[in-house]
Amino acid sequence: MNKKRTITLLILITVFLISSIYNSGITDTIAATNPGITIPVLTPEDEQVGVAKMMVRSNDSALVENYISYIGETFDVNIEITNYDIQAIENVSLVSPEWNLTALGYSEDDFTVVGDYNKSWSIINSATAESATYTISPLVVGTFVFPASNVTFTYTNGTDSFSLSNSITFRVLEQDRSLVVEKFILVSLEDGGSGEEEIDARIKVEHNFTVIIRIRNFFHQEINLTSIDNEPYNSSSFVYNVTHFATNESYLGIDETFEYSYEVHTLFTGDFLFPNCTVTFDLLDDLIFGIEEISNEVSLEVYEPIYEGPDWALKVPMLAISKYFLIPNENGTLEKRIKIEQLNTEIVTVIIEINITNIGVVTAYNLTIIEQVYNDWAFETEGVENWFNVSLSQGESAIYRYNITAKLLGSYKIEPTEIEYEFQNQETLLWEVEYYSYSNTLEITIKIDLPEISKSLEWWITIGISFGILLLAVIPTIITFVIYRNRRKTQKGT
Repeated sequence: MNKKRTITLLILITVFLISSIYNSGITDTIAATNPGITIPVLTPEDEQVGVAKMMVRSNDSALVENYISYIGETFDVNIEITNYDIQAIENVSLVSPEWNLTALGYSEDDFTVVGDYNKSWSIINSATAESATYTISPLVVGTFVFPASNVTFTYTNGTDSFSLSNSITFRVLEQDRSLVVEKFILVSLEDGGSGEEEIDARIKVEHNFTVIIRIRNFFHQEINLTSIDNEPYNSSSFVYNVTHFATNESYLGIDETFEYSYEVHTLFTGDFLFPNCTVTFDLLDDLIFGIEEISNEVSLEVYEPIYEGPDWALKVPMLAISKYFLIPNENGTLEKRIKIEQLNTEIVTVIIEINITNIGVVTAYNLTIIEQVYNDWAFETEGVENWFNVSLSQGESAIYRYNITAKLLGSYKIEPTEIEYEFQNQETLLWEVEYYSYSNTLEITIKIDLPEISKSLEWWITIGISFGILLLAVIPTIITFVIYRNRRKTQKGT
């Protein structure tokens, strides 16, 4: 038993040793039997070939890796490849990641890139340089990074290599080097305003509003500033704290905004002007002091509402628009109807009247009366004009008339009259335009004129028709009976 175990153990050891030797021999063989394949050893940046990727600053043509631009500017990017080695490099290829903006997480709507961001050269000799240039035109505000460009090449001794450039970063501002000072008025909806920042605002009397001063720094450096607002003209019409008109900010960074505000209370109605706000600032890097910038002016209308309650009859014009046919009576007066009938025995011209009455208290202005005109195969219309009324105040009326003649059998509707008008909003005092009101419709029917038949004649006609029906029913029966009877006699004779 022990002998058998010893033999088994020797066999396993022998198999393990042979397998190890065989595997070791395969590895050595693969390494030794591929002399025709050259695997290049690539260094991240070949020290013998330098690649510099720089932006050209617009104000002094300096080459920089970080740049501040603005929407509307176009600046250059220069990529220079310099061969410092004692031997030439061949098959030089430049590939910049900017060629695929989507892969960088950007969009073509962010900026346009035009030029040689990808380029190739057959050879760059020792101690010489080649370059490629493209332009960037920013379209949106933001900070953007273009990663390193890659340059691959082959030394004349057959060695492949590559070099990477530096990355570049550019920041896009809304404007070029400037300080923007803006002045606004904010009136809440409750105080009769729009609830938005405005430079031409409105407010109810005895209400409050806010003056806002906003300062934005588009210089490429920090600034400090002092802002002093000017009091409104007719300052006695307002209540405010003049100490809140001035403020300062020690350090306002690039593309940063500083804002302050103060409250004002209105006392009287009228139109008012608030003058410019003056800002004095220093450019700290350039050691330039005492530069001035001024804001815009703002205007304000202070008004008193005519009516602010819930009753719509006191807010808008109330127009009653009536439309009638005018039909003569036996006594010679005209009767108003909205529905009439005519016979086709004669063509009768009918008068149509439009009556517009303001039954409310708010005046309607610039009333335009729009009437549908029927001048076709069914109707003829005469007397419709370009009617216009300057105004209708409470209780006032305007009457317009024209003629219409129906020519064919049938029932027809005369469409409503349309009134377009304007009025002054009694709460905001603003003008409301393109308001419409409508009248009722009219209906006219043209019938056939049938002759009138007397009662006695109608009786004899009824008898005649009944007798005729009776004959039509009896005569066929009699004829059938006679024929059948004759046929029976013939049959008996046979």
